[in-house]
Amino acid sequence: MTNMERAGSALIGFLAATAIALATAWPAAAQDEEKPRWFGTTDGDMATLAYGVPDSDYVMLYFSCTVGKPVVTVYVQDEESRAKAGALLRVRLSAGGARIEFAEKALPNEDSGGKDVKGRLPLDDTLRRILTAKDTLEIVVDGHKQRYAMQGAAKPAAAMLAACASRKQTGNLDATTTDTVPASFDCAKAGSVVEKFICSQAMLRWQDLALSRGYRAARNAVTGAARDDLLAAQRDWVRERDRRCIADRTFKELSAPSSAVRTQAYDCLNSVYVGRRRALQDLAAAPLSPRGIEEIDLKPIAAARPDTVADGAVRVSAIHLSPDGRLVAILLPSLEFDGPDQVWLYRIADRKLVAATPAPDRQQPHPDGSPASINALAWQGETLYARLAIWSKDSKGEEGATAIYAATMEASRRLDRAPGDIAALLDAAERPGTVEADEVPERDRGSLDAVRGNRSVLVWAADLGHGTIELKMRKRAAGAPVYLVAWGSWSLWYYLFDAEHSQLVYAADTGMSVFDMATQGERRIAATSSGDRPYAIAADRSLFVWSTRNACGDEFMTEQDDSKPEHLCLARLPTPEAGK
Repeated sequence: MTNMERAGSALIGFLAATAIALATAWPAAAQDEEKPRWFGTTDGDMATLAYGVPDSDYVMLYFSCTVGKPVVTVYVQDEESRAKAGALLRVRLSAGGARIEFAEKALPNEDSGGKDVKGRLPLDDTLRRILTAKDTLEIVVDGHKQRYAMQGAAKPAAAMLAACASRKQTGNLDATTTDTVPASFDCAKAGSVVEKFICSQAMLRWQDLALSRGYRAARNAVTGAARDDLLAAQRDWVRERDRRCIADRTFKELSAPSSAVRTQAYDCLNSVYVGRRRALQDLAAAPLSPRGIEEIDLKPIAAARPDTVADGAVRVSAIHLSPDGRLVAILLPSLEFDGPDQVWLYRIADRKLVAATPAPDRQQPHPDGSPASINALAWQGETLYARLAIWSKDSKGEEGATAIYAATMEASRRLDRAPGDIAALLDAAERPGTVEADEVPERDRGSLDAVRGNRSVLVWAADLGHGTIELKMRKRAAGAPVYLVAWGSWSLWYYLFDAEHSQLVYAADTGMSVFDMATQGERRIAATSSGDRPYAIAADRSLFVWSTRNACGDEFMTEQDDSKPEHLCLARLPTPEAGK
């Protein structure tokens, strides 16, 4: 077995070695002689790039691919993570101004006590920029940061990238990504350089398809001279797109792996498409304009629950709004289970924040009767009822004994017995309106979180396994086709579904959008930007809560700064009856 095979096998077995562990475990002389560094090799049909110590099993970060197949497997370790085995862990890689996010199941590392994650990434321009960056590679797993200096990575990274992409790909579709996202035109008939380049990149195919939809919607919204002006403006935009992003470059020049020309053309096209799509979207339907935008100050939670703070911000599991839109229930993620373990109440009128349920007890073993996780929430007026799983000698936290709390802004109390109507509400909340997976196409069933729907429509997010999510829907009728609502990154997983009105709220790359599943019409929410996350929207669409790394209400940053903490924002939206 070669040294790299040993390192790969160790990583596949999820080594516990981390930079801290290595520094404490090695003798001082060994530390001087064998410091972690970048190295790699191509051995048979496997190409690798690793950070660790050559000729040893000490490997902290590992990339690999099959020669000729442009899909890269990455193994990441997080010694600090206390997530439950099997829970989805979000991973973010960033370097050289590029960023990739994906989420995979946490795998236990018995040696370190932490978790490991294995992801599959398309070998696209973004990954090339990250692996060939000259500064620092930052990896964030479950909110915990790791940094790797890229000094010495250039040669082994270039060798692996060349090996992964060594075989000529056939057809016009990018083999690193799914072929389920088409361009607005037939890629088999692509003739111009710009058409061929768009067809070679799944993200650009999506941008082209989405722009075509936006243009049709805008054209249908105007008549007469306004329609003529739109047609002329669109032709001008196409000419400017080609001049600005492609110029006189050949497809061969644009196809060269890791070339600056390829990266520039890709970034340019992506930027101009997003800008034009936003303009067309607003022309087709005026954006919803939030009023009274404010940030929810989570400092009291940070002081009471420092274990929930990551990257300078309180991590939030979910948001629930009271029926009258006066209160916000903020759920905090558990360190031991997949779901939340505590609820806080926020009153919008005076911005007061109070704990609605007790904080989990950190003693080991946990005292009997102490809270373990939140199973269900239900509102009755301005009282929030929460059903909690509790620790006991006869149960294991999430299973067995439960307790019910009733909370208002003034007090929280544990109930000896819940009234029948409250118990029924909580029972219903524990069984949300999900749909069986066999109602979606077979190809998506193995990658679903949940299928949601009502009598008319179904919606689901499918994880393609390499940081790419497809948000899809179809009508609940025999033979109804599947409609691709959006294609993009992990942020699409957090869509909101309004069953009563058959609407979605999701994180589009033009800012958050409200999508009408009946008409397939779309309306942008102003004052939001790419990368924002929707948390909750009132039944009458009057109150909206979301998070951003920008200032609340800033819609002009197309790329958010990952080094900034997230802010939790809320605002009032115009009601549908207002027509604005």
